[in-house]
Amino acid sequence: MTMTSLICTVEPSEQAVDNATIYRHLASIIEDGQSAPDDASLISVYLAAATSRLHGPNGLLGRALLDSTWEAKFDRWPAEVRIPLPRCMEVMKVEYVPYGATDAVELASSAFLAYGLGTDTARIRPAAGLAWPLLADHPAAVVVTFRAGWTQDTLPATIKHALLEMVTTAYAHRESVGYSTASFGVLPYSASQALRDWVVWTA
Repeated sequence: MTMTSLICTVEPSEQAVDNATIYRHLASIIEDGQSAPDDASLISVYLAAATSRLHGPNGLLGRALLDSTWEAKFDRWPAEVRIPLPRCMEVMKVEYVPYGATDAVELASSAFLAYGLGTDTARIRPAAGLAWPLLADHPAAVVVTFRAGWTQDTLPATIKHALLEMVTTAYAHRESVGYSTASFGVLPYSASQALRDWVVWTA
C-alpha cells in the first residue's frame, strides 16, 4: 500500500493558546478600555507561525495539533489501514473505487472497524467476517477522511508551553535582523524539551 496524498480539507477553527494567556505570558500592556494590546496583530502572526511550525505532516511534531479534517489517499488496501496523522479522533468516511469502475463510492460504516481512536496508532480494518472490496487500478483507489488533533482546551500543557516560549522568543527578537521569526529554524531550549515526548518518529 502506498499513500499517494494527504491533504487538510478543513483547517482548525480555533487557535492553540487563547489570547489572554499569551498576553499575560508576554506581560503585555493593555490600556484601560482596550481588550488587547496595541501589537495584538503582531502577536497573532507569531502564534500562527509557531503553530504552523509544529502542526501537520510537515510540522516538527509530525502530528495534527488542532482539530482538523484530513483526506488520505492510497493506491490499494492493506490488511489494515494505518491513519497517517496522529492523533486521530474520528474516521469520518472511507471511499473506494470498485473494480471495473471509475468513480468512488462510500464504504458502509458497518463494513469496517476503526480502533485506537484518540491514540497515536489509530487504524481501520474490515469488520469481522468481511474483506475489503476489490479495487480498480487507480492511484487514489482508497480515500479515508478523518479528524485529527486536539481542541484548545485539551491540547497538552507541554505543547502550549512550547508555543508560548516560541512566541515569546519571536516577540523579544522582533527587531533583530539575525533572528528568523517566520521559520523558527531554532527552537528555544525549553520549547524543544517540552516537545520531545510529542514527536512522532517514523522509520
